[in-house]
Amino acid sequence: MAQFSRALAALALLALTLGLALSTAHTAATATPRLQGSTSTALQSSWQINLDNHTGAYSLSNGSAGTNLADVQMTQQDTSNVYIRATGIPSYAIGPFPQNPATPDEQNYRFRLPKNPTEELGTKRATGLGQIGVLVNGVPIYNALDAFSWSTSLEQDLPNNGAGQHGDGVWNRNAIIAEAISFDSCLGHPAPGQNAANGRYHNHQDPSCLRSMLGDDGAQHSPIIGWSFDGYPIYGPYGYSAATDTGSAVKRLSSSYRLRNITQRTTLPNGTVLQPSQYGPAISAQRPLGMYVEDFEYVGGLGDLDQYNGRMTVTSEYPEGIYAYHTTLDVNGAAAYPYFVGPQYFGVVATDNFGPGQVTIPADAQIIAPQRRYLPFTLR
Repeated sequence: MAQFSRALAALALLALTLGLALSTAHTAATATPRLQGSTSTALQSSWQINLDNHTGAYSLSNGSAGTNLADVQMTQQDTSNVYIRATGIPSYAIGPFPQNPATPDEQNYRFRLPKNPTEELGTKRATGLGQIGVLVNGVPIYNALDAFSWSTSLEQDLPNNGAGQHGDGVWNRNAIIAEAISFDSCLGHPAPGQNAANGRYHNHQDPSCLRSMLGDDGAQHSPIIGWSFDGYPIYGPYGYSAATDTGSAVKRLSSSYRLRNITQRTTLPNGTVLQPSQYGPAISAQRPLGMYVEDFEYVGGLGDLDQYNGRMTVTSEYPEGIYAYHTTLDVNGAAAYPYFVGPQYFGVVATDNFGPGQVTIPADAQIIAPQRRYLPFTLR
């Protein structure tokens, strides 16, 4: 009888241990959704496909105007990737672009987005100049930089590349502040300059006209507005207050970056004390805090999003969970740093999208049947 009692006790202890383990596993699975919802078709279906050759109008500060073929022209896929062909022009009217001499031109973009994105477990890749992702209407997304930095010896902002004198690359200019006058009412502009990028319309920040077209007003969870080149979705600024609870209230998701409390630009956000030859310009009305991206610091837990400007979440498109970026706004509705993706990508990046944005699409890639999700802006 004693042996039987001991056996029952052992079985009870084993059952209790298994029960606790299963309960813990269930709680962990519920709290941390998988990195990718492999059954989601959002990457294939979220695009604004141009089915009728509609155009988007632009106007310039000199009074001239024109139109370009708009939106995404075709989507294709193979087993691993979705391929996007686009002109880089939206269907809503853009311009004028004060003090920007460039004219928005049609591009022959071909972007590649991985179907099953994965977290970069090594050194995270920094977001660079040029496109870092693409909106659902085919307009490229840029990061916060404008390719200028402060030269301490010459006491002026200079290009980082090209012929002639250069900036130091220590205090890098924030395009949203430095180029503010050149943005249109949709918060985009064409790239100026005598180079291959001239005329490429893009957004460094909140694509307000696209979000308006998609009805992204905070009444419900934001839709997907674009995709980062690591394959993770970019949503508008509104999400669930509890990331894994679709029944929780919808709120504006806040950035975890803030302006630093500094009176001189002599240190970097990571605490590095600079040499005098690396000091930034004095903080002034001409160069206020926020003029350089090094004026911002990341504070974990300050806001809803992480240092990459995203979070693990559950959405209607990804009920099993996904890592997702969000475009960020401040309490007044203005774009908030880092705007789309943080200084680094979260995932493994499809780097062949960089440069001209003309990846080679495999000959066996299949056309995805277009799904009309909207009306061109001019027809509304």
